[in-house]
Amino acid sequence: MNCKNCNAVMRVDQERKVFVCPYCEATEPFDGVSKAELQGMLHDAIRDVRKESIQEAQKTFQNQVNQKDVRTPGQKARDAVILVLQVVFCVILGVLSILIFTDDGKAAGFISMIQLVLMILAIIMKQKHRVSKNKKQLYAKRICLSLVCILAFVWCGVVMSEQSSSRYAAWPTQGLGSDLPEPEGKLQYTSSSKSRFSATFSAKKEDYGPYVDKCKELGYSIDAEETDDRYEAYDENDNKLSVEYSNYSKEIHVYLDKGISWTNFQWPTADLVASVPVPEAEKSCLDRLSKTSLYIYVGEVTREGFIAYVQKCIDAGYDGYFDSASDRFYGSNKENKKHVSIEFQRNSQMYIEIYESNY
Repeated sequence: MNCKNCNAVMRVDQERKVFVCPYCEATEPFDGVSKAELQGMLHDAIRDVRKESIQEAQKTFQNQVNQKDVRTPGQKARDAVILVLQVVFCVILGVLSILIFTDDGKAAGFISMIQLVLMILAIIMKQKHRVSKNKKQLYAKRICLSLVCILAFVWCGVVMSEQSSSRYAAWPTQGLGSDLPEPEGKLQYTSSSKSRFSATFSAKKEDYGPYVDKCKELGYSIDAEETDDRYEAYDENDNKLSVEYSNYSKEIHVYLDKGISWTNFQWPTADLVASVPVPEAEKSCLDRLSKTSLYIYVGEVTREGFIAYVQKCIDAGYDGYFDSASDRFYGSNKENKKHVSIEFQRNSQMYIEIYESNY
C-alpha cells in the first residue's frame, strides 16, 4: 500500500493496527485491506530493512578498509626514513632559530622559525592523510613543503646579506687605524689597506663631538679644519684623519690616510704621461698607476713652483679652470682626450692626477 501524501510504501504497525508512512508518518487503518495485500506490504517492508542493513554494512566495511594500513614493508621503511629525516630537519631548524636569534640575526632566525612551524604542519597533515585519505590534507602538506623550500632560498639570501654587511665590521687591532678610538655605537663596516682605513658606525649626533675629542687627544690636531659635522686633521706622522657625521643615515664615517712615504723624484715613463710636462721637484711618491690613470705626490714644491707648473700644462694644451681658493687646477686636452688635476697641498707638496676619458 502506498502513502496518499508522498506515494512511499507504507509499513505495518501491528500494535496500533495501522499502516505508517516511514517518511511523512501518515497513517491508514487496516480496514479494506486483504490478507494478500497485507502480506505483500510486510514483504516489502522486510526487503527495505534488509537493503538498508546491507548498505550500512558495506559503508562500515569500506571505512575499515580505508583506515587499514595497506602499505608494503618497503613503503613502510621508506616512509619511516622520510619521517626521521623530517624530524631531524625540524630539530636543525629549531637550533638555527635559537642560535641566529642570539647572534643578532633576527630576520634569518624568524624565517627559520616559520620553516619549523610549516615543517611540523606538513608532518601532521601527512599522518592524517594516511588515516583518512582526505585529499585536502594531502594538498595542505604539499603547500607547506613548497613554502619551506621557498623560504630556504630566502633564508640563504638573508644570511648572506647579513654576513656580507658585517664581514669587515671588526675594529683593527694592528696596522693603520688601530690607534684610533673604537666607537661606542654599532660598528657597520670597516675597510683597511696599507694606505687607507675607513669605518662606518651608527651613532647619534651627540656622539660625534666626544669621538672627535678622543681623536684630538691622540694627536690628530695638526692643521685641523672643523665644522659642525666634519673634522679633518693630521698627526705628527702626517697621517690624515677625516671624521664626518651624516644626519641622513645617522652614521659617523671615519677615514684615515697614511702619511706619504717619499723617495727621490721619479717621473713615470708611461705613454699616458707623454704629453704632460714633467714637474721640477726633489722627491715624489707614486700613489697609483694604470693604463688610463696616474696619481702621484710631488714634494718640496713652492707655491710659485706650483703656479709655474700649471702654466706649463696650459701651454701644453690643457685648458681648464684654476680655483685659487683651494689652489687646484682642472685641465683637459681635446686632442689626446687626457685630463689633469693639480692641487697644491700642505707641507709644500703637490698632488697630480692624470687620466684618460672619451669626453
